[in-house]
Amino acid sequence: MIIDCPFCKNDVIAHSFANESGYYAIYNHAPVTYGHSLIIPDKHVTDLLLLPEAEFIQLFKFARKVMGFLNDFFKTSEFDMSLQQGVNAGQSIEHLHLHLIPRRENDLPFGEEWFQKLSENQLSTLDSKVLLDDEVFKEISDKLRSTWNSQFRTL
Repeated sequence: MIIDCPFCKNDVIAHSFANESGYYAIYNHAPVTYGHSLIIPDKHVTDLLLLPEAEFIQLFKFARKVMGFLNDFFKTSEFDMSLQQGVNAGQSIEHLHLHLIPRRENDLPFGEEWFQKLSENQLSTLDSKVLLDDEVFKEISDKLRSTWNSQFRTL
């Protein structure tokens, strides 16, 4: 765990709505579209290409499960996935993470693309990002967690 890494902090992990096989899913505090969530490894990892094969497979198996869940929860069947590795690729936090972005017709203003919004958010400092109100973020996260737990709780 890296102390300065926001994705390694317990308060961020505590807001996750799903956790499985060494990965957790969290609603994005600065979502590009309604439903925008992240898949993040529990351990501090910076390079997708250095993940052992089994962990690589688990990442994408979990991402597929979470994306299906998000599509059901947010009533869509369309989505974008994005993983930036390195500053020149748009990565703003040096901890591997996969963006899951549910899509709907007219979810962004005409001429605006999700990757432009994602890039703008990543280039912003935390102070200048358009963040969800903490209460709204907590409410969405709690609903996602409750629904996830009711669908995937193992007995």
